[in-house]
Amino acid sequence: MNKYLIAVLLASFTTSVFAVDQMVINGKKVTMSDTRSTLIQKFGKPESGTPQFSNWTVGNLSLYANYNQQGLVQFSVNQINTKPSNNYLNVDGKAIYLGKDTIRTATGKFKHACFNFDEGRQGSTYTMAPKTTLKNKLNIVIETTSDAYDVKTISNMPTNSFSFTQETPDSNSGCK
Repeated sequence: MNKYLIAVLLASFTTSVFAVDQMVINGKKVTMSDTRSTLIQKFGKPESGTPQFSNWTVGNLSLYANYNQQGLVQFSVNQINTKPSNNYLNVDGKAIYLGKDTIRTATGKFKHACFNFDEGRQGSTYTMAPKTTLKNKLNIVIETTSDAYDVKTISNMPTNSFSFTQETPDSNSGCK
């Protein structure tokens, strides 16, 4: 009995310590350690690109990757339309689904995150950057873009984009 308990505790400890933030796009896992060649293996030849960037359209998704000599600098997934999907971002063991979750529901899944609201002439963008427990080389951004012009409305609309990026996300709406 004691050996079984120790094995269960060890398994749960090592799973959480070595968890990797990832996206699952059309059943394929994308992590922050992917490279241009691994992404081409997963999604095929890009529709356009160079050694510095790649663009794909995969079903209802537009994928963009940017690279430097060290590897992936940015990987973004944008939904072409907002229907619910099985494509998701897994951060610290919590899944956020494109077209299903909202920034409001995502906020309830994370202890700490920073927010940014940009109001434009043709719509607004509301982003959330969860603070992960893992030390990653890239930041995670969850986004909703819509014709809504206030935070309350747009925060209740389905997310339509997420990305891994080296850029520090803006946070004009503060952090919690």
